[in-house]
This record gives sequence, C-alpha cells and structure tokens, in this order.
Amino acid sequence: MIKKTIFLAERQAYVRDALALMLDHQPEFHVVGFADSPESLLGQLHGLKPDAILLDWELAALAPDSTIPALRACCPHCCLLMTSVRAELANQIEPFGVDGFLSKQLSPDDFTAALCGFMQTREENEKKAD
Repeated sequence: MIKKTIFLAERQAYVRDALALMLDHQPEFHVVGFADSPESLLGQLHGLKPDAILLDWELAALAPDSTIPALRACCPHCCLLMTSVRAELANQIEPFGVDGFLSKQLSPDDFTAALCGFMQTREENEKKAD
C-alpha cells in the first residue's frame, strides 16, 4: 500500500505531536514534515510535494494573503486543508481557496475519514481538469 504523505503546519507543538501520532498510526498516512510558522512552512515544502497539507487556521492568519497563494504555487496538486478547534470557522474558508476544513475536535476516526474524503475529492477534481 502506498501511503499518502501529510505535512502538518501547526503553531502549537502539543497539537502538532498529537496529530502526527494519530496520523502515523493510520496505515494509509505518513507524516513527512512539520512547520510552526509560515516562513518555515514554505521553506520546508520545496522538494517534498506532500499529498496533503494540514494548515492551522491561526498559522494561516499570520499572513493569509501570501501563505495560501504561495502554498498553491509550491504544491499545486496537493490537498490543502485548514484546521481549527473552532468548528464555526468552517463556513469562512471559501475566500481562502483551500480544499476544505477539518475540526481538531473530531474523533480520530472521523478526522481521518474526513481527511480521506477531502483527498479523494481533490484527486477526482485533478483528473477531471486533465
């Protein structure tokens, strides 16, 4: 089985570690990198080309007009998902141009199922565009 690669962009180390532990315990995922700032995120992504980037809402808010366009330019085929504990933010992601929103309050099973769903949708949309 080929594992999907995930990059975690999360300011809080304990949240980043928890997400990494949860995802690495899933047979379909492998966490390939971490970042705690927009600058370190962009610097680390060159050459990695992960299948998905989980981008903390607060981290993206540090430079929203530059971070997401830079991520799209760097990794155009990757599934870009915003994450937050504030589920009500899910209704505010459309202007950002991301593929979806994942609540950090979801159970591990629901979180990984939603992640798989967003990644599958992104892959299907990429195939339709070709």
